[in-house]
This record gives sequence, C-alpha cells and structure tokens, in this order.
Amino acid sequence: MSGYLWAWVVLAVSALLGLFALRRAVRGLFGRRLTGALTVMLLVWVLLPAPVPGYDGHYAPAFLVFAFEWLFQQAGNPRPAGLILAAGTAAALALLLVLGLLRRGR
Repeated sequence: MSGYLWAWVVLAVSALLGLFALRRAVRGLFGRRLTGALTVMLLVWVLLPAPVPGYDGHYAPAFLVFAFEWLFQQAGNPRPAGLILAAGTAAALALLLVLGLLRRGR
C-alpha cells in the first residue's frame, strides 16, 4: 500500500478510537440518541474527503482543507470544502432524522 492510503487508514482508525473514547467519556451526560447522533456527525466531519487544491487526485479530510484554505492561504478558496462539509452534514442529519422517525414508528 502507498503512503497516501496508509494515511487514510491511520485517520480512519484514529477517528474510530477517538470517537469510542469520547462516547465512553460522555456516556452519562447526554441521552443515548443525542450521543449517537453526535458520534455520527463527528465521524462524518472527520472522515469526509475533499480535494486538496494544487494536488490533483489527492484528498484530505474536508474540515482540514476548509480550515487551511480559509485561515492560512491568502488566495485560498475554502468554498469547495465548505460545500462538501455542508452537504455531508445535511445528508447525515437527514439520515438520522429518517432513522429516528422510523424508530419512533415502531
């Protein structure tokens, strides 16, 4: 495997381990549904890829691309990464809403 693929594997495993630890840490603070929804949303935000400007065919987590383009690049364009984050957030929220309605219907 290439270094690029290993980086995504390490990111995915780290995200899953971090979310597991976070879920255990806030276990009693929120309800199960809210904790589950926050876990899903954080997983989407961390693992959603966006193209890296200037490096065709390479992707990075959308929140990192958005942050670096917005904060550190003078001529940066954070819009594509921001749109990807917004679309991923909307899709995840819609899926959580549908699953919640289906669960409530039982």
